Order: sequence, then structure tokens, then C-alpha cells
Amino acid sequence: MNALNERPGRTPRLQTPPVCLDQAEPPAPSPTVSQRVHKVGYTVNEWCHAAGLGRSKLYEMIADGTVQSVTVGRRRIITTTPADFLAALAGGAGA
Repeated sequence: MNALNERPGRTPRLQTPPVCLDQAEPPAPSPTVSQRVHKVGYTVNEWCHAAGLGRSKLYEMIADGTVQSVTVGRRRIITTTPADFLAALAGGAGA
């Protein structure tokens, strides 16, 4: 023990063996797409950003039923995914 640890009022330092970086565990891989949580509700801003549309247009589409949403308290949650909306829009434009 060195003199620093022997003085009263000092807590002894833990002696840990050095870690070799070659033997350290590799970092856990990031989750794959299939392992990620599937999002079923979007805020207005998230949905607008993902779909590339503005808030006013989104509220128009909610009013006419093109986009489905629910209101919980004062929060509006969009239940139609931007991908589903854009796929339906692309399918309707081709017909």
C-alpha cells in the first residue's frame, strides 16, 4: 500500500487488473430493421416531416378523411402511416 491509502479518512483505492483491448467484448450490434419497434402513431410534426407535407394540408386531409387520426387530450395522433398514405396516393394517381 502506498502512503496515500494509509492516511486516516481516505478510502482505499480498488486495485483492478488492466484491461486488454483485444480481449474486450465487441459492442452490441445495432438493432436491425425487423427488430425495431413498429411505430403506429405519429405526432403532426413527425408525420409532416416524413410525408414532406405541411401542417395545414395534413389538417385538411384529416378533415376530409384521407388521413386517420385520434385525439387524446390535446394531443393529435396520426394513425395512418406516411408510407401507407403515399402508397395509396401513388396507386390512385396511376389509375
